[in-house]
Amino acid sequence: MEADKTLLAITGIAALLLQLLLAPVLTFGDATPGFIVMAVLCVVVLFPDERHYVFAFVMGLLADLVGQAPVGSTAFCLLACAFALPIGLEMVGNDNVLMTFIALLVGALGVELLFCVFLAVSGILGFADGIVHVALPCALYDALVALVVCRSEEHTSELQSRS
Repeated sequence: MEADKTLLAITGIAALLLQLLLAPVLTFGDATPGFIVMAVLCVVVLFPDERHYVFAFVMGLLADLVGQAPVGSTAFCLLACAFALPIGLEMVGNDNVLMTFIALLVGALGVELLFCVFLAVSGILGFADGIVHVALPCALYDALVALVVCRSEEHTSELQSRS
């Protein structure tokens, strides 16, 4: 299965629009869904054989430009995740729902923890406070929604291959 550039562009634009328009409405406590993070995680999980470093970097820069994060921090976090997650998926495989969820959760948690380090270093938020109030809820939120997206995409592609 191969991702073409048009599919990645549509995914990126949709994630950016959802982040701008829908994410503020879906805030649950301190957890805001990161549709851009979810898009990168889904692309990495659905296409583990390809390396999507440019997609992760561009989406991270867009997230930084439309958000309130220091420019480059989300790009670095997503780039690190896009590098490490396919290696982990290659070692353990993602052939069942539990392994896909664990991979998405570890990826989202890694992104959020790296982001907390950036926030702590820049003095925006304390590290412990960032982990408890931002990283853990956002990572769980992102992983659950990304799991639904990934599984629905895999189910759709299975139905299309049968017909």
